[in-house]
Amino acid sequence: MKRALFSLLVLLVVTASGCNENLSVVAPDARIQKLASGFDFTEGPVADAHGNVFFTDIPNSRIHKWSPDGSVSTFFDQTGEANGLYFDTKGNLLACQGGARKLVSIDTSGKVTTLADKYDGKKLNSPNDLWLDPKGGIYFTDPRYGPRHNLEQDGEHVYYLSPDRKKVIRVADDMVRPNGIIGTPDGKKLYIADLDSIQNRGDHLKEVGAIRDLGYRIYLDPGIGGAGDLSPSMVDVDCIVVGTETLQSLRELRTICRIHPHVVVSLDYSGESMLARDRSLMGMGTKNLVGKVCEAGASEIIYLDLKRVGTSSGTGSTRMEKVLNSSSIPVLVGGGIRNAEDIEHLGGLGADGVLVATCIHNGVLTSEDIARLTS
Repeated sequence: MKRALFSLLVLLVVTASGCNENLSVVAPDARIQKLASGFDFTEGPVADAHGNVFFTDIPNSRIHKWSPDGSVSTFFDQTGEANGLYFDTKGNLLACQGGARKLVSIDTSGKVTTLADKYDGKKLNSPNDLWLDPKGGIYFTDPRYGPRHNLEQDGEHVYYLSPDRKKVIRVADDMVRPNGIIGTPDGKKLYIADLDSIQNRGDHLKEVGAIRDLGYRIYLDPGIGGAGDLSPSMVDVDCIVVGTETLQSLRELRTICRIHPHVVVSLDYSGESMLARDRSLMGMGTKNLVGKVCEAGASEIIYLDLKRVGTSSGTGSTRMEKVLNSSSIPVLVGGGIRNAEDIEHLGGLGADGVLVATCIHNGVLTSEDIARLTS
């Protein structure tokens, strides 16, 4: 290995206490089973009355159908980067087309009808998820992930399309980036996921301090796009992680590096495809991109294959090796790590560290392995 001390990064999650452990949406005898693979970014699973499960593959702009017999077929192509799905009472498939910025209905023949694409005369951001209430109205979230130059709305909000499909009403305007949404069967409660609001609901300095007291170095990935997203509490952590998926530009990266003494740039990929808010990064060669990141003042690079994150599918690619060979600063690798042998192999390729959360959660990386690899 390049260094005697090889970094092992583990995702630490702080959970709320006081939850009723007897309540669960998962059956006691439930087990995880892989039904299909070969997709880039799946979302929006919903079942029809016959037990078929429809789901989206956002980057490839497709809706697929998994049938109880185990077969998978393409239900709809060129979906406008559809995300959330839901069936109405007539069997029409409702879809949030994030790329096309629409809420649509697809009937059984494949005919597409636009239900909503504007609010107050302005285009929606990127409809994400939806829920059909008992009256037939549709609640849907409208965040934006990715480029923001063409936004027309004054923020990222939640809307309601009336049952007669004639009126779009804004029902929540106090959220940062609303995502998932669902209501109770009686229609009296609505649950909305807004994970980005964590950034604006306190600085979590107590938790950060507790983790640091244990002797760990703090890496914080707050999903920032530019220097303006930095808050005073973020400067207190050891390392700020900035991912290409949210980074506005290399110019903003240089500014962030001047503000924070230790900036870690995550090169975000899905397989061989780069995920980047700044589209110009996608056109750069690997060596050129790594050089620009180093020149901007980054202290470390993370090569992260999001397609493999949370899996034990193995790691390694030609692009990853190019990153390792091109960088003048330490490189950490994440996504698909299976065991200690993978870690040793990556060390031999020149990696300075790995992200090992899944290995630890799965119990395949023992305390003895960790002691040996970090000694």
